[in-house]
Amino acid sequence: MDLRTDPTIVRELAAGAVAGTVATVAMSTLMLTAQRAGLLGEQPPRKLSDAVLDAVSGGRADERTRRLGTTIVHLGIGATAAALHQVGRHIAGRPRPAAVWGGGFGAVFWALNYGFVAPALGIMPPPDRDRPGRAPVMLAANVVWGAVSAVVGDRLARVPARSGS
Repeated sequence: MDLRTDPTIVRELAAGAVAGTVATVAMSTLMLTAQRAGLLGEQPPRKLSDAVLDAVSGGRADERTRRLGTTIVHLGIGATAAALHQVGRHIAGRPRPAAVWGGGFGAVFWALNYGFVAPALGIMPPPDRDRPGRAPVMLAANVVWGAVSAVVGDRLARVPARSGS
């Protein structure tokens, strides 16, 4: 398969991006519920967005800008990662069931981001040094995101459902 000439790649990227956006909304619902229950504290997308905005604006961004930044960062990461995952699943022959593979991808995505990337950038501590409750909530939220994005992505890419997906 030549990725430069495969016409399905654009369809897979688009399906993954839309699915990732939908899945990020589902993920955010879980995160907001956990935050209201006192398990999450400040949400990781807000921490990342605030760090970017502070670097760009010198700490002068208002609350409205910070909320918009958080939304853009979270949806952008969710859409981009899901689009790449959708293409990867296409190249790998679309392993099934989609929800299980997607959930696994979400767990790996969480481990890489919260275990290495965010601590290396100074955005968040590693999960074992973070506030109690945040790591399991974010792991669960990422599994939900991955599962939803894989299932919705397959539907949008018009992949026929098979037993077990």
